[in-house]
Amino acid sequence: MKKIGFIICLSLFSFSVFSQSDNYQKGLDYAKKGDYTNALKYYSKAANKGDDKAQFELGLMYQTGKGVTKNTPEAIKWWQQAANQGNVFAQYSLGLMYDLGDGVNENNVEAKKWYLKAAEQGNDNAQLNLGILYADGEGIPQDYNEAFKWFTKASNQGNANALDCLAKLYLQGNGTEKDLDKAEQLFLSSAEKGNKNAMNTLGRQYLMGNGFAKDYQKAEMWLKKAIEKDANIPYPYSNLALLYAQRDKNYQEALRYSDMALARMKNYSSKKQAELYGERGQIYILKGDKYRAEEMLAKCLELNPDYQKGDNGFSKMIESVHRIEMNPPIMSNTDQKKRQYPQTFSHYGNPHNR
Repeated sequence: MKKIGFIICLSLFSFSVFSQSDNYQKGLDYAKKGDYTNALKYYSKAANKGDDKAQFELGLMYQTGKGVTKNTPEAIKWWQQAANQGNVFAQYSLGLMYDLGDGVNENNVEAKKWYLKAAEQGNDNAQLNLGILYADGEGIPQDYNEAFKWFTKASNQGNANALDCLAKLYLQGNGTEKDLDKAEQLFLSSAEKGNKNAMNTLGRQYLMGNGFAKDYQKAEMWLKKAIEKDANIPYPYSNLALLYAQRDKNYQEALRYSDMALARMKNYSSKKQAELYGERGQIYILKGDKYRAEEMLAKCLELNPDYQKGDNGFSKMIESVHRIEMNPPIMSNTDQKKRQYPQTFSHYGNPHNR
């Protein structure tokens, strides 16, 4: 009788697992067809039986408001259950939610905890965002060695944003020995994968020759590629403005591109805006227009009183009407963060292929 009882229990368990998996698959099939009412029905059945994949998908529906009213507490509830079962996408999504303060109070300690769990399972976006937390010291102690470690892991999986972030560490000598050749190689790898920030940085480096061989042709090519990728970011326009002023002495075209850059800076911080007014001042210096140059530099100080203390060529601009070199305004690591929640579990089982 004991043996028969065991067989009956095993059969019931097998049926339960099959039914649970079957409900998840039905939910996924309905979601792919855009039938979120039925997707919700079958995901809920599987999730309540403990299916971590269904729990993740259910949380995603509540967090994004797809097919249901957006309900962050409900999303957290289901993601927490899935994450506690080791679901890598739920762990990453919880980290992202706390990192961005999306529906919850921003909490980088909590973000780090969940990113780390997902990163240790090989999720490249979690590795990227964890590296950024360490590099920028966002709510946790800054640690370039840890940033280098996680950027390297994500880069080895071909993550374009991580390649760009790793290149910056080699460029600046943070967390590793300064290696400009390695930095250039990584920036190129990232840019060739379509990363707009790497395109802009390459263009700036070739324009200014800060450790890279100066090459106006390459600079123009990469800056234009960055604009083709995203016409709303201001930095490539500002860099092209400097290029046309330096290489061509075409100040009319330079100021036109500077105008386009400034028009795209309205939602940026005053400190970021100050950088571009400083670059506009540099164009006027190259043009020999002292009055306009001083006007732009005054605007810099109005927007950021500490601007003159930075390593940005401010004192040289005050002293001379000749060409001034400034440090490149490379976009911050934060701009590189993977900010989207996973879209579906159709690739479940291979967290590296996302």
